[in-house]
Amino acid sequence: MQITIEPLRLEDARAVVEAEDEETVRWLSEEKSTVEGTTKFIARLAREAEQDKPKRVFGICLDGAFVGTIDFDPDVTDGLEAGDVNIAYGVDLSVRGRGVAAQAVDELSSAPHRSL
Repeated sequence: MQITIEPLRLEDARAVVEAEDEETVRWLSEEKSTVEGTTKFIARLAREAEQDKPKRVFGICLDGAFVGTIDFDPDVTDGLEAGDVNIAYGVDLSVRGRGVAAQAVDELSSAPHRSL
């Protein structure tokens, strides 16, 4: 099982929406995403990265197949200590319980964030 993370691309929008379920919506987004809205979100993230804003969102791939997202945001301060970073992730129901999210967190933690 090979887990990789890559910056979200516009063409990932449909896969992001398809990987969502009720639990993902409950914990991360509060409402079901649409391909159109997700495409706009990914485009905004790209613009913000060009402006050196720190939030980054990545696609999680399992053996090359898109299975979820993981992001980090050092600007979130609610409940965090100075210097901490908020990490949020969601993976497709079909891969939950297999360590995919934990490995994605490891990948994110060891990656040079701004170069991904």
